[in-house]
Amino acid sequence: RLDESVLDEDFDDYLHRLAEHIESHKIRELRGETKGHSTRHLAQQISNLHVFDFLTSNFDRYSGIENYYGVNSHFADGHFVPIDNSTAFAFVEIDVVGYRLGRVQRFSRSLIDAIRMLRPEVVDPILFPDLRDREPTRLKYFWRQRDELLDYVDGLIEQFGEEQVYAFP
Repeated sequence: RLDESVLDEDFDDYLHRLAEHIESHKIRELRGETKGHSTRHLAQQISNLHVFDFLTSNFDRYSGIENYYGVNSHFADGHFVPIDNSTAFAFVEIDVVGYRLGRVQRFSRSLIDAIRMLRPEVVDPILFPDLRDREPTRLKYFWRQRDELLDYVDGLIEQFGEEQVYAFP
């Protein structure tokens, strides 16, 4: 588990320490975009992004090639701007989204509460207004992902307590 004090540290200071151990031009680029933002502010965005990608089974958010870092998630002025969600709403299990979610142990209470309140009769027509082809399967998988996410968060709350798990508003 992460030392809680790291979350309230200035992110630029954190990146400076990180750069001492990892040589990366991307870390140097980020340092110019993070002034005045806490690690907590950025960690909440990353947590929310992992939740979104898990729910929608969006598997290609991150590239394993450094030159492509940030291609699908731009970053400017302390904020992530996720783009290119073209692989969202898969109709088969995508292991990598589960792996990434499993690395997240702190969540935004308001986001998880909103996900708990989602109802198929309201959400389904918004996500797929004209059901055809594989879309019913995609919706079924979306709701399964939602249930798995909530089970995962509830398990963490049981293990570590709400204060630790809901680190973000």
